[in-house]
Amino acid sequence: MNPKFESACHDRGDGTTYTKIAGVVDEDHELAILTPKLKTALRIVIDLADVERVNDAGARALHAWLDELSASGVAIGIDRVSSAIVARMNENPAFMGRATVRSFFAPFYCGACETEQVHLLRPEEVPPEGGKEGGKPPPQVCTECAANAEFDGTSDYFRFIRRIIGTRAVVAEPAAR
Repeated sequence: MNPKFESACHDRGDGTTYTKIAGVVDEDHELAILTPKLKTALRIVIDLADVERVNDAGARALHAWLDELSASGVAIGIDRVSSAIVARMNENPAFMGRATVRSFFAPFYCGACETEQVHLLRPEEVPPEGGKEGGKPPPQVCTECAANAEFDGTSDYFRFIRRIIGTRAVVAEPAAR
């Protein structure tokens, strides 16, 4: 067992299997352990909120694993994507393969209480880069003081969204096979 990598699967009973991956995805990953459980599902939802780091070997392995699952005909939804995974998606437009990114975390800053925080967003909440908002999501409610927290980054953080919009449904529920 790899102490840096954690995973769990839960079958909801309706053909959807929820999978959570956490920790470090590197050359010592244990993704193959999950494959037999997931290939029999009609739909897979993968929660990546707690992935802290992905090195190059882990990125290649995760990409290949998602491709393998997709090839079996199962629909894959990716929820709660961590900043570490967002960085990989921005480096490689094909990183998620045929999986559907449904939500991701983005950094925000509240000037009122001077706190950094992350907020969960859906791809459709990020306006087009050429629009009035300049590709930045709307302010979020600060988790500490309830003031407006502003996005704390550049529009490049959302590059992965611009790459996937138009190539597949970005936010749809995974379809049954």
